[in-house]
Amino acid sequence: MDPTVTRLLSQGWEVRLSAPSGSDGGEDRWLPAGDLPTEIHLDLFRSGIIPDPHLDFNELAVRWVADRQWTYRCRFDAPPGSGTTDLVLEGLDTFATVSLNGDEILVSENMFVEHRVNVTERLRPRASPSEEAANELVITFDSARKRGLQLVKEHPEHRFIAHQTEIHRVPVRKAQYHWGWDWGPILVTCGPWKPIKLETFATRIEDARISYNLAEDLGAARVTVKVKTCGSSPSSRCRVTLNGETAYSGEPSIADGTQEFEVGFDIEKPQLWWPRGFGKQKMYKVEVSIMSQDEDVLDTVSKTIGLRQAELVREKDEFGESFYFRVNGVDIFCGGSNWIPADSFLVRTTPDRYRDWIVSHVAEGNQAMVRIWGGGIYEHDAFFDVCDEAGVLVWQDFAFACANYPAYPSFLSSVETEARQNVRRLRHHPSLVIWAGNNEDYQIVERYKLKYDFADKDPQSWLKTDFPARYIYEHLLPKILEEEDPGAIYRPSSPWGNGTSTTLVVDPTVGDVHEWNVWHADMKPHQLLPGMGGRFISEFGMEAYPHVPTISRAITDPSQRSRPGTLALDFRNKAINHQRRQLAYLGENVDLHAPTGTATPSSLDGFTYLTQVVQADTMRSAPAWGAASPAVGHRAVSDLWVSNLGTDELEGELQVSLVSIKSGKVLWRLFAQPLGLRIQANGTTEVAARPRRDSRRRSSAANKAVGDKSAAPASTDDDEDSSAFDPAAADPFVIHAQLGIRPVGGGEDRTAAQTVQDVSWPDPLKYIDFSNRGLKVSVGGGPGEGQAGSKTWVKVAAERPVKCFVFQERPGVRLSDNGFDVLPGHPVRVEVDGCHPRELKWTYLGQERQEADWGYTEQLCPPAPTGSASLIESCRIYPSPQPKMPYGKPKQTQASSSAKKRRGKKGQQQHQAAASNQDSVTDRTSIYEAWSKDRPASLEEYVWATATGYCLSQSVVENAQSQIDRVMEKAATLRRTVVETAVAIEEMKKKD
Repeated sequence: MDPTVTRLLSQGWEVRLSAPSGSDGGEDRWLPAGDLPTEIHLDLFRSGIIPDPHLDFNELAVRWVADRQWTYRCRFDAPPGSGTTDLVLEGLDTFATVSLNGDEILVSENMFVEHRVNVTERLRPRASPSEEAANELVITFDSARKRGLQLVKEHPEHRFIAHQTEIHRVPVRKAQYHWGWDWGPILVTCGPWKPIKLETFATRIEDARISYNLAEDLGAARVTVKVKTCGSSPSSRCRVTLNGETAYSGEPSIADGTQEFEVGFDIEKPQLWWPRGFGKQKMYKVEVSIMSQDEDVLDTVSKTIGLRQAELVREKDEFGESFYFRVNGVDIFCGGSNWIPADSFLVRTTPDRYRDWIVSHVAEGNQAMVRIWGGGIYEHDAFFDVCDEAGVLVWQDFAFACANYPAYPSFLSSVETEARQNVRRLRHHPSLVIWAGNNEDYQIVERYKLKYDFADKDPQSWLKTDFPARYIYEHLLPKILEEEDPGAIYRPSSPWGNGTSTTLVVDPTVGDVHEWNVWHADMKPHQLLPGMGGRFISEFGMEAYPHVPTISRAITDPSQRSRPGTLALDFRNKAINHQRRQLAYLGENVDLHAPTGTATPSSLDGFTYLTQVVQADTMRSAPAWGAASPAVGHRAVSDLWVSNLGTDELEGELQVSLVSIKSGKVLWRLFAQPLGLRIQANGTTEVAARPRRDSRRRSSAANKAVGDKSAAPASTDDDEDSSAFDPAAADPFVIHAQLGIRPVGGGEDRTAAQTVQDVSWPDPLKYIDFSNRGLKVSVGGGPGEGQAGSKTWVKVAAERPVKCFVFQERPGVRLSDNGFDVLPGHPVRVEVDGCHPRELKWTYLGQERQEADWGYTEQLCPPAPTGSASLIESCRIYPSPQPKMPYGKPKQTQASSSAKKRRGKKGQQQHQAAASNQDSVTDRTSIYEAWSKDRPASLEEYVWATATGYCLSQSVVENAQSQIDRVMEKAATLRRTVVETAVAIEEMKKKD
């Protein structure tokens, strides 16, 4: 018997351009199509039929494409050999009728479903070598928009509701974002968006489910492989290998037709798969083969798995119920971002692009989790492969978003097939830790007062309500997961509390929440984020413009990109009332009349920069975004959360189409490090038209992991010590705190340490005079400077504190850091790749005018070459902040009672005396920098910490030293925690 043979049908395709219905002129004609997978807009663009949909107003010019019927065809030869031949269509977008040699063989109405058709008896041999291939495959795609409208009319019994877009998307099983969203265009696609192939076989492995059970101490694993075959192969053998070594070999009984069997084996002392930052991502390759009696391999399926134990910890506490992830017994801080589809045209997202974005922008940005948003797709295997390798956890929504979906029989049947296939495809990936039924559909229930009685547990009765999709989310999907991937973590929705809590008005005590009271909803000041949020924040953010070179590539008319608020710019931003929201947040926080370099706020350059400043401060306003939240590791407050910067771009940052990630990614990397330090304002009082007074500042610190191992420390501290000062009675000042962990045996070399920092600025920024910063930028490194192959870098230094220093980002230029504050005595070194450092331009808040331009010029960012097809590639990825919900009332005392107790009466007197003593301040800029006096000498090898205060003007700061003492005290406490963790890690390494 012959082994399974697969042949891709990827080349030689054509697509038919039909004359519009009712038109007098024009003829049908066939155009060359791209290699499969492909999509109609790309094929039309390549043939010069349509302009680039991403440029200018071309989105409107190509809308006719969505209303037409399109036909693809190709010719091919029948495969040689005997056996059964199946035609496999991995994905058709969306309403497709498939014919082979003139006979209809398939009708598909779901983009997310794979189809397999036995075509053995339908294939024709070629009559002679000189003739064309004998078999013709034809696929006709109907308009998804028109078919959606038809389905809505056919089901008047259902109340169709859709947010963001038109209701006719709701009954169509297709990526919902194709109908547009507040971040993206309306481009309703069609075409063979996944591969099409022929498979010829005698016996085929239809499914191989690999599951495992880890011992309680994680020291052993039992692996089970459940195999389902089809075809005919009497007395066949089965062999399972683990990393190339035979783990099982036997002769299961396989009869004609479909047959299932199960085999198992043990792994002693398994190497576990860990999330990034907590250990290595050890993977095992499991290969399952079916063989004949002669040991000839008939079919093989290979999967790469990781052994890990994942839990969603939900425990009752005094506030509600915890919500955080635990992997291999270790609690994980799931800082990360939301992932929407990386392109309007999905076929352009290659494995290499996935790898670049996940590794370069997610993993290297210290993100622990990515949430795949429900308005997109079930991501490709390549996406999950990279997440497995990089140690990035994945939250996958089922493909439902912001709508009231129907549940008529054919819809339910299609959804069941869709869900079952995709769970089977993805279940072996260790990175995938949770499924959610939808995105924000229960908010639709609350907003439109649909019938929902959590006490009613009869799924059949749910189908009779005006919210029948409850049957999908609370019955069908969990049932499929239980059957296909027992033990998988599932939530009916995101957000979701417990069935009785609210989702539209955030309930911070239970489940995950989408916190959009900043930017959307009430448009609350971002400074209030510390008092908002919940147990796990799965969405929130602030909108900002992308860098001007990105805009320049998408808007070709210079007059439409010369200032904010042009028709072209507003067209690209689909968020409701975005102009009013943007200006409100800018007016509250930054000086709209101060120049930034040669740009003014009325210019697009200056306006763009200010939106990014406000966005960055919004991200920083959420205290739990960084790892320094006192909540980390404490189940009584917010334990873990992931958030999104859902509108962190102008139409999706790279919807306008350059592969260039904004400074938010760099900020994410800084604030989401395994070690964190945090200073924040607390308990403010606001007086109109005056600086905020009576401000209190709180410092906190925490650690998540050290090295490539993680261990729980013996003790932690989450005291929220604070001290009061009146900024109106003193010059504005900045507090800069640093914390570092030196590698064991590293001695006094701080350059080898893992260092984190935080900077506390007066608020709002618009009242601060940022002139005369004394900024200097110097160049170093590169060929001929230092060792061979050393990188080129620039050093940024300042005599006075600099806020939001930003290098211009350009296509092809990569910077190791960007969007940072610069403090006296703490220069920032930035590695540069893709240009000479002297070509860089920069700005910072309050930058004085200078001869050098800001740098957003056509010379530095040329438009796409003319005379050749250059459809702009796009990507969207949204690094996002991490808020927490601080339960209880903010502490308004000078210091917490526990801190006073630790110091004792004498220590408290010394502390108060130090707070009022200004004689030790000898430098008007550097207010205080010292090692904590109470640290044990044994800790020096591991941990160091400093805190420094800086004047923004010329006189010393009044009443600031007491706050700096608090920072030092917190650093001392953290050192103890970190050392205990480091010692525990060393013990774990010895055991290994």
